[in-house]
Formats: sequence, C-alpha cells, structure tokens
Amino acid sequence: MGTVSLDWDFFTGLLSIILIDIVLAGDNAVVIAMAVKSLPKAQRTKGILFGVAGACKGDGFLLLFGLGLSIPLVLFTSSFFSTLMDRYPFVLYIGAAILGAVGGEMIATDPFISALYP
Repeated sequence: MGTVSLDWDFFTGLLSIILIDIVLAGDNAVVIAMAVKSLPKAQRTKGILFGVAGACKGDGFLLLFGLGLSIPLVLFTSSFFSTLMDRYPFVLYIGAAILGAVGGEMIATDPFISALYP
C-alpha cells in the first residue's frame, strides 16, 4: 500500500487524481446512463453501482482516494443522466454523438493510424 509522504510528487498525484476523476466522471456517467437506461429501476441501481474505477500513480493511498472520489461522482452523475434520459430521450442521442465524435477524433489522430493513412 505504501507510505504517505507529503511531498511534491504526492500532491501532484493527488491533484491529477482529482482532475482525472472530474473529467472522466462526466463521460463515464453518460456511458453508464446509456447502458442502464432500459433496465428496470432495481437493476438500474445495480448497473450503476458496478460501473466505475479510479486512477493512481501506483500509490495505494491515491488509488483508494481516487476510488473514494470517483465513485460518488459517477453514481450521482449516472443517476442524473439516467433520469434526464428518461425525461428527455434526445439527450441519449446527444451523448452518443459526443462520444462518437470524441472516439472518431481519437482514432483519426492516433499516430499508428496516421502512419498507415498519411
């Protein structure tokens, strides 16, 4: 698990975890909400609970911190987006379009793909 040393590396790792969790919670929430949208309410909650993970720099404390931060963020935002999609179904298509555009851009700008198709 490691030791906690309050040095610059620890705090940069901590801030990185916070920023990553905030950024990734949004798109994870959209994906999870899209995945559980058609489930009954009881199964929807289970699907949301088993949806997420955190990131760390090999530090056990940061891993636990990241999970502790990301899980509530993803749970809240997945529930929010799921309810929003129930009320306004077009939100599902907006989420799918955003994820498709980001995924397409990642494929198109990947160095390996760019080298194959100059």
